[in-house]
Amino acid sequence: MKKIDYTVARHTFRLQMEAGSPLWEWLTAYAPFEAKATDGKAKTLDETGLVFTLTVCKELEADDATPVFINSDRSEESSRLDVFRTSGGYLFEFYPALSGEKNCRLRVSPDFTRSEAVLYGSHLHQLIGLNSALMLLFALSTAGTGTVHTHASAVMLEGKAYLFLGRSGTGKSTHSRLWQHYIRGVEPLNDDHPILRINETGEVIAYGSPWSGKTPCYRNASAPVGGIVRLRQAKENRIKKLSTLEAYASLTPSCSCMKWESGMANDVHATIEQIITTVPCYRLECLPDEAAAQLCHSTVAAPKQETETGNPGRKESLCSE
Repeated sequence: MKKIDYTVARHTFRLQMEAGSPLWEWLTAYAPFEAKATDGKAKTLDETGLVFTLTVCKELEADDATPVFINSDRSEESSRLDVFRTSGGYLFEFYPALSGEKNCRLRVSPDFTRSEAVLYGSHLHQLIGLNSALMLLFALSTAGTGTVHTHASAVMLEGKAYLFLGRSGTGKSTHSRLWQHYIRGVEPLNDDHPILRINETGEVIAYGSPWSGKTPCYRNASAPVGGIVRLRQAKENRIKKLSTLEAYASLTPSCSCMKWESGMANDVHATIEQIITTVPCYRLECLPDEAAAQLCHSTVAAPKQETETGNPGRKESLCSE
């Protein structure tokens, strides 16, 4: 078995798989996160320093699995994740979008630190399944460490990170690209799943990750968070700073956890509470145009007032999701 350690948001995890597996060559998104020693060579940690280990194997029994959550109503365009309890923890089964075929079965210990996976289908389907398993394991194993795995698009400007949240299709990626196109100095951080972690001094830091959706942005970079913005499509551009309660309701749906596990849910909610009391949060009702990006930037990156601001803007669309 070949093993490689990866570090994301200062958390290190291990992937173990047959040395001859072609999937190793396809894990290019993970290469920037490979754990390195000070001399630049690959670094292998003691197991006590890992948040989880995932071993890819050939067989995995599920005879003792009891259903917890089965998403039988999913559409062909959406992925599916079925969850089961077992005598030794949890079992997850993954079904990718546009396919009715399972591509990964994942068995996890109760503390989410040890796991085994079987991959199915073509090499591409196996890669998708492996990527989904690693992303899920990261979210679950770090939930009690002041870390949240978010669904957002993130950019960096002048040493600060800015996150754009919203439902699928709202325009998170579009708004990030508008910032990059119209505001000098903006760089992408991650376009789908940036990680937020509270450091030792209470500062909220945004980190890049190997999970960036359709945009190949796998940057091993980080920056303190300057603002969080939830997007909503509208016929004119308007932005408002959110109250603490509004900010909590805005950020919570974008953070991953198993809500039925009270301990994990409480940990994630505590982290969210710390984030919203440290980082200003906003709601942007907007068009996909330059004026929306300029309004958001002038309010969030260089705030001058905390009252609701309106700007009809012009309907110049750069791109859309």
